[in-house]
Amino acid sequence: MRRVFSSAPLLAVGTLLVAAVTTAGAASCTEAECADLGTCAADTDGPGADAGRADREPFRPPEASPEVLENPYGAPYPMDNQGWTPRRPGSATPGNVIPNVIFDQAIAKRGVAPSPVDVPTTELLMMADLFDPERRTHDVIVLLLATLTDTGTRPFLDALEQVEPSRTKVLCALGEGPLPGTAATFGEFTEWANTYYWTGHARDDNFTRLSELKRSASPLVVLIDATTMEIALLNAGTMSRAALDVEIATIRSRH
Repeated sequence: MRRVFSSAPLLAVGTLLVAAVTTAGAASCTEAECADLGTCAADTDGPGADAGRADREPFRPPEASPEVLENPYGAPYPMDNQGWTPRRPGSATPGNVIPNVIFDQAIAKRGVAPSPVDVPTTELLMMADLFDPERRTHDVIVLLLATLTDTGTRPFLDALEQVEPSRTKVLCALGEGPLPGTAATFGEFTEWANTYYWTGHARDDNFTRLSELKRSASPLVVLIDATTMEIALLNAGTMSRAALDVEIATIRSRH
């Protein structure tokens, strides 16, 4: 059975990524180098942490490694027209292809309700995992940028529990905790994922990785054509289930 959010090669990539960030320490990268991934290395080393270390190579975004440029079936991730601009409503011009964003902590959807004290397994997730040009399992990605305090996310996710759109992958990216401007803790993230276990979840502290998509409104619903990874729609605020179904049908009509 296919695992939606990870594969053996991805675990190896995650190990390499963690090692790269650890050895990079206080090394910095420019916004241009990391904007697509939001993975600029943080300066977490204390004073004198570099003492005795040799000069180090700059941190390299994981796109430089061929292993992260394929979906679970070996299809290469689309590299042309990458960016953050969605298709304009009613336009025949496609939106940008979303960059291969990598989340360090993601939790796959589960078929049954977990125990409230369950600590789910987190895995590395990248957008390439959700790329499905052959429509083997899905053709549309519903990406929800959410906070713990916005008033729209919970009703939106509750509606999906009743009937999830067919042949879609739903991913909720949690960007803020109970205080505006602060990231959710790991415990808050896992509790959130346990509550809404019927969708996938990713932790994106302060929307670091998805900052180019984030607008003032929360939640933010982003529809991505999984066959091309085009950002097909960006909707500030929540959507009704009827409106969501219409937009998904519009995307499918282009296939």
